[in-house]
Amino acid sequence: SYSTGNISGTQYIGGIVGEADSGSSITNSYATGDVSGSEKVGGIAGYTYGLTIENNAAINPSVSASSSDVNKIVGYIYGSPTISNNFALETMSITPNGSGNAGTTKTIVELKTQSTYESVISGDGLGGLGWKFGNDALNPWRIDANKNDGLPYLYWENR
Repeated sequence: SYSTGNISGTQYIGGIVGEADSGSSITNSYATGDVSGSEKVGGIAGYTYGLTIENNAAINPSVSASSSDVNKIVGYIYGSPTISNNFALETMSITPNGSGNAGTTKTIVELKTQSTYESVISGDGLGGLGWKFGNDALNPWRIDANKNDGLPYLYWENR
């Protein structure tokens, strides 16, 4: 999945999901819009309690909050979630400055390159996200420099 809209609210604000509890997961997704709120604000998720967030890309130009619970991937973490192998836009503005849960930074050029998403995951943060590119439900992603601003899109979309 992906989200391209700007998101704003008060608390639990994220580019993909605001609040996510244990037993759920966010994988193979990205967000590109600005995300803002009062507290618990993140490029992918605002607040998480024990869920899995992996193989995502936060391509948001800015993520901002009036409190310190703000970050590139997840604004506020409670419990013991699995947060791994996520990418974040190198030039993303975080207000106020966040720490941790930031993901591996990538340039916009890298984030518009198919191999960034599909390369084998190496476990060291240097591989890709393991996304599948093709033309069916098992390989749902496509990328084309002339479509969707050069970012991935789903095969069934008429772009």
